[in-house]
Amino acid sequence: SDVRQSADEVERWDMIEIIFVIENSAATHPQFPYDPEPAKGLEMSDGITAEGLFSRDGWQTVYRRPAFLRQRYERRPVDDAEWLYPEGEPVWTLRFSPPDEGEWHYRIEVQEAKGNATSETYSFRVRAPGANNRGPLRVSPTDSRYFEYADGSAFLGTGHGTGYSPERFSYDAADHFDAIGEGNQELLRWWIGGMIWGSAWQPWNSLTLDFDGYLPPTGLTLERAYGDGLVSLRLDAENPVMFQGWGTGHVGLVPGRSYRIRVRWRTEDVRGPAIPGRPYGVTVKFADWPEPGKTGDLPAVISHVRGDSPWHVAEATFVAQTDFLPGPAIILENTPHGAAYIDEIIMHEVLPDGRQGPQLLRHPRFNAHLDFEPRRAEGIDAVLAEGQSRGIYFKLVIGEKNDDLLNRLAPDGLPDRVGGHYAAGEGSPIRALHRAYWRYLFARYGAYRSVHSWELVNEGDPNGLDLFDLAADLARAAAADGNPHMVSTSTWATLATDSWKNPVSEPLSYVDFHASVRYSGWIEPKEELLNDSARFFLEYDREAHAAGFGKPVVWGEQAIDSTQSPDVQEPLLAQDEEGVWLHKIVWARCAPGGSYPLYWYTEHIMEKGLHSIYGAWNRFMAGIPLSNGRYEDAQATATDPQLRVVGQKDIAGGRAHLWIDNSRHTWRAVVDGDDIPVVSGQIGIAMESSNRPYRVIWFDTRSGEPTSEEVVSADEQGVLILRVHALETDTAVKIEPVE
Repeated sequence: SDVRQSADEVERWDMIEIIFVIENSAATHPQFPYDPEPAKGLEMSDGITAEGLFSRDGWQTVYRRPAFLRQRYERRPVDDAEWLYPEGEPVWTLRFSPPDEGEWHYRIEVQEAKGNATSETYSFRVRAPGANNRGPLRVSPTDSRYFEYADGSAFLGTGHGTGYSPERFSYDAADHFDAIGEGNQELLRWWIGGMIWGSAWQPWNSLTLDFDGYLPPTGLTLERAYGDGLVSLRLDAENPVMFQGWGTGHVGLVPGRSYRIRVRWRTEDVRGPAIPGRPYGVTVKFADWPEPGKTGDLPAVISHVRGDSPWHVAEATFVAQTDFLPGPAIILENTPHGAAYIDEIIMHEVLPDGRQGPQLLRHPRFNAHLDFEPRRAEGIDAVLAEGQSRGIYFKLVIGEKNDDLLNRLAPDGLPDRVGGHYAAGEGSPIRALHRAYWRYLFARYGAYRSVHSWELVNEGDPNGLDLFDLAADLARAAAADGNPHMVSTSTWATLATDSWKNPVSEPLSYVDFHASVRYSGWIEPKEELLNDSARFFLEYDREAHAAGFGKPVVWGEQAIDSTQSPDVQEPLLAQDEEGVWLHKIVWARCAPGGSYPLYWYTEHIMEKGLHSIYGAWNRFMAGIPLSNGRYEDAQATATDPQLRVVGQKDIAGGRAHLWIDNSRHTWRAVVDGDDIPVVSGQIGIAMESSNRPYRVIWFDTRSGEPTSEEVVSADEQGVLILRVHALETDTAVKIEPVE
């Protein structure tokens, strides 16, 4: 009931948002879909399936979109941080971006254990898209090397990795986009895995536990769990404190309002005190840096619990003094004995009539496999919306393969200390949970055309098919959605050719490999590739193209790394003030392989403001119908071997584009202060039309703007000859037919 839509008319490929009420639902887990036969271990998850059905041809063609229960927030910058505060109760939300113009109709269907319900039919109109709206992305149906917009124009996909401050988050993203500027980077790879679901990268910090490889410690244990839970948080002498605030952002409050914080926990053999006369046991305090052993003077928000106590709830009420909650900390203090186990810690505003408002804390329940975190999800919403308004697309890494919690739910529904169940197969509880999470992502973010694709996990095993199988399941689900998006996964080394060509991987939209020069790269000689970034790109681009995958190839993490560590960029690059290393990588993309490189280390790009390098290439490539299916290797020749020439040609269209590079002019030669000789010579390109005249437009690669134009005719053999004189760095050229 109470169905309300955001507009009566929207642009094609723009989002319409519909909110509605589901009355008298009995679902206990409304973020999960209804499953009449839940997997083992999920019997308690009584879900509800709410979907919108959209059609513009009398229900002959139906686009089905999942709905989700959204907690709305007020969002604004406060004290240079993202302040979010709940607005009202959660509302059912349905989002859809219509792929065609005309009159559309929709209805809402709901299914849960109590039965089914269907709404009446509603309508809206769809007008033509605006000038900056070219639609969502897809693999080109005419050239499988490339991505293209829904309107058929080629997507160039220049960009790199990205990430945003936990404190400023969506506002930090907007600042990044401001720094990037218009027309420059347009594809950003962003890790959101762990922000919404699971235990990896969750906001609770330990100051004493070691990292699990690259992952922060979770403090979770399978030893104790409340009710149907799988885990709890354990505090003991080795890990006496877990807290939020540092590196996680802070919860927004309203000064002067009352709040109730509540924790469900138990204690076992908590004895003391270690320091006589001081309180001891497990407690909740507020502190942004609660150093173990030094928290005794902080006031307790919830009084200490000690000894042996069963699962129970403790709570306290306080009045906010500031706009942000100081880091909530759960502390086992002044005792060397025993342990405390925590199931959840939640906080609500106490409303004037005594009712409680929406839950406020991030990641309040440690059984996070059964919950989706709405506060950070709202910030992601803001980032995707802002990106869409600026023509930026996101390749979203949505999961963490080594998630401690998600690996320990066995196919029989029981906890497993050994783990390894993240990609468990059909019928397993973890596969059902993955699908519920994907459905939530589709519902919440799938209508944004700024979503380039869903990347299942970062750097899976290149030789193992379990994650490829899971990614294929995600790909089938995404393809069936009313707003489909591409799907892939990535591997940590090699091209993983056998895995990508395995039939299991056929549903995946594109290949994704990672390679740095030294650490994870495999092409030799590595030092020569290190010093010549254009060659670094071209060698891997050729190998990826030669593999014959039959789909686009994304170089998801490209890096020029140091000898000391794979986590550190080659230090000498810092001396390349003009970004010659990046310039050469970007312009080498004129080559026919079609790989999309996303550079990993972004500090120099951002700090030195190298964004215009991307924009210059984008301007040069603008208007080239790269994905029309006719472009092939230009196979240009040069009379001087120091002239490096790469490009493509469309013989039928009489078009070509080339990048011509002085191969001695490398970033390393520039940094070393070498005397770099100029180079001259002739470039030949077979256009296969005898004596045909062509318009030859020369470009400045620093600006991406044309500098001169001439008409040149091919010779009797159809070969077009171009002359290059005293080339210091590089140049580029477009060839068009003279009508």
